[in-house]
Amino acid sequence: MGSSGYGSAPIQLGASTTSDQNGNFRFPANAYTCPQSNTPVYLVATGGIASGTVANASLKLAASLGACSSAPSETVNINEVATAALAYSLAHFYGTSSGGFGGPSTTAGSVITYSLGLTNANTYTVPLLISQSTGTVKTSTSTLILPAAKLNSIANSLAACVNSAGETSTTETATACGQLFSYTNAPGSTTRPADTLQAAVNMALYPYQNVTPIYTLGSSSPPFPGLSSAPTDWTLPVSYKNTLTSVYGATTNYVPDLQIDANGGVFLPTPDGLGAISYVLPSTGSLTTNSGLCSSVGNSPLLHLAFDTENHLWFVCSNSVSILQANSTSALSNPGSLGYVILQNGGVNIYPEAIVVDSSDNIDVWGSASATGGTQDAGIYRFAETSSGTQTGMSPINNAGFTTLPYFLAANSFGEVAETTSNGSAMYWDIVTSAGAERTITFGSNYNSGVAGGYAEVNNGDTVGWSTGDNKECDYFSHCTAAAAYNGAVAPTGVAVDGNNTVWVANAGNHSISQYSFNAYVFAIANYVYDSTIAYAPTGIAIDQSGNVWFNNRGDSSGTTLTELVGAAGPTIQPIVKQLYGANYSGTMPTN
Repeated sequence: MGSSGYGSAPIQLGASTTSDQNGNFRFPANAYTCPQSNTPVYLVATGGIASGTVANASLKLAASLGACSSAPSETVNINEVATAALAYSLAHFYGTSSGGFGGPSTTAGSVITYSLGLTNANTYTVPLLISQSTGTVKTSTSTLILPAAKLNSIANSLAACVNSAGETSTTETATACGQLFSYTNAPGSTTRPADTLQAAVNMALYPYQNVTPIYTLGSSSPPFPGLSSAPTDWTLPVSYKNTLTSVYGATTNYVPDLQIDANGGVFLPTPDGLGAISYVLPSTGSLTTNSGLCSSVGNSPLLHLAFDTENHLWFVCSNSVSILQANSTSALSNPGSLGYVILQNGGVNIYPEAIVVDSSDNIDVWGSASATGGTQDAGIYRFAETSSGTQTGMSPINNAGFTTLPYFLAANSFGEVAETTSNGSAMYWDIVTSAGAERTITFGSNYNSGVAGGYAEVNNGDTVGWSTGDNKECDYFSHCTAAAAYNGAVAPTGVAVDGNNTVWVANAGNHSISQYSFNAYVFAIANYVYDSTIAYAPTGIAIDQSGNVWFNNRGDSSGTTLTELVGAAGPTIQPIVKQLYGANYSGTMPTN
């Protein structure tokens, strides 16, 4: 795969070969040399006579081989299923000009460090979806819900073109290829896809357009067992669950944090009363839960967490005085090994409730002298991420403002911290500067209908969020927009910004994920997912380095707890604190 930027041209590693009349092919031993053992590689097949006597110039299939040194040495099936799995997993790493996949990299001497997002997608996401040796979809288990039928339906739409003589012109819509390329054309583009691989990539990038026509195209003589009817959209969801399903999101007054670490792992608190954190690592593809993390401080619920620049995980146990720190996932399995910080103000212990890492890599927590969020000594406390043990002589960095329990803490690149909260009559942001000055932005008065939504920064330095009760969006400069301006948001809660500067919102009220473009302080809706079998009262949301959108489902009767939309968003810098080092970092894609 390419290594000089997103969509950069891939480098052919070895000689080409030609398949026989049955589509079988063989490479001789030592047909290629790996530049590095971890070089991400994939296989491409073009042309071929699938129908009639003329080669199909529109046919282009691809299959992931993973890391070069571990590429399959015997059998690989390069078909429409393999093509769809690769196209979705690496959609934002595809280049229209190059016709292939590539990502940014860094070089130290002769050693290339390839894009984390690209390698995770190629090495872990593709084999999560399919068996590479057989080119068949993998099916769901008791702990993993896979989109097998949907992936097959995507493959069926590609097969309609593959099993033909190809398009007859770049504008015709009479042939199966002409129809496929017309249906999957990028919005506003005057040049439609030229082959089946690009068509599959466009289905991943624009999953809401021409859904029924694409389904119909592939349903006349489907080679793979697909969906029985057209889906709501062509997003590709993977859902993870475990035995703690029933308690996910049990505390509805809080929106659980979803956080991505520096390696692409997804972490969320599980409020089971004992202090639990669940996570999915790219290399495992399964949901792991470590419970009892708050056992040493009274088995308190765990609601908020954050990563610092060293990839250490910080979290607070409600109703306790300890702020805990884990330097690895192995530490989560051994609560006794966790680091801790206790804050004292004038000899009085401070009970932390919410936590965030700010743009200077300080740890900021909201706390008070009461375990139930009282007003005594209430405010935002700040300490260095290198701190440990009891910190005496602490005082809040803000001297006035709200003293009620916040729903969120968030930081921006201006060195400020915002708490989303209420004063008993309205939802607010209370924005605190490093000098302790404060100002507020009012969302609306319907505070009893829910909690204030998330808070995220876009790359022009603005900051955005929603109010659950009023379905209202506000930005950093106090521009608030009525709900009618962004159809689709109902009880919005979690907010995230991807590397394309697109805003994603989890709507607990109508089981949906909304997607918006940011322009001149106005949110114009792009599209949104509405399917309660995929998103059930979602609250938290985050986007990883590969462009996968993650959200948790609150109270899902089917037991789904954490869902991933494969390749739906722009690859995103993670952890979030690394988005705060400059006005152009938030809303931009990773550079390695």
